[in-house]
Amino acid sequence: MFGVFKKKKAKSHLAMQIESKGLDQVTTEVVGGLMQQLSGAGYIYQFILTELDSASMGNEKAKKFARESGIPESEYKGQHQFEHPLIDGPQGAKTIMDMACLGMLDQQDLVVDFRLMTLDKLMHQVEAGKYDNDNELKSAHAAMFINSKGQAAPIATREIEPNSRSLDGPEFREKLNEFYSILYKLSQQPTKKTCRMRVVPCDGSFWSWEFEFSDEEEDLANEVVSKLYDYAQGWIQAPTLSINKSAD
Repeated sequence: MFGVFKKKKAKSHLAMQIESKGLDQVTTEVVGGLMQQLSGAGYIYQFILTELDSASMGNEKAKKFARESGIPESEYKGQHQFEHPLIDGPQGAKTIMDMACLGMLDQQDLVVDFRLMTLDKLMHQVEAGKYDNDNELKSAHAAMFINSKGQAAPIATREIEPNSRSLDGPEFREKLNEFYSILYKLSQQPTKKTCRMRVVPCDGSFWSWEFEFSDEEEDLANEVVSKLYDYAQGWIQAPTLSINKSAD
């Protein structure tokens, strides 16, 4: 799980970590843990909604963050009650966050700063809410695809077309996790990265993955994405963007 929460005595450990490393470093480490724990991007977005809903019921700073998150209240309202082992199970992300913060009851301002900074960085990482300004990809979503009725249907916004195939089923999520793990491990190889690949659904679902690869890794990644494309029946796209092709 999250490196800063390894010790069982999380009550004081988190506060000690923040004091030692600083809030920025600790929240960066926690986001890394969250990305691994919630590797299925749908769960990452669900965790964001859960935290936003909790923030909307917090102090004024937290409420302001929720209002300015860029995610409509209608999406996160009531999501603090969302139940899933990865979120609220004994080893769920929210459970561990809650338990870690219990030892800081006398430092509520710091707790709020910790959770909001973590949430903000996570949203930035997956380009959710106010960080979702990828206009090029949104324009690309206007392409036609085949819905569950066998009809050609355009996707021009982030809204899911009512009759489209759901990418939210448990079996499909489990398969997505497998593909994500393969691509993530490939992107973590100690090589000189030359391109950035973003994998996004074409039906408006709120998830996306982004990885950096070397030229050789890109070839392998394309093979993985090709299998994912087939499994998803063509409902994903993976544009590749150059990041330093001209570098020495």
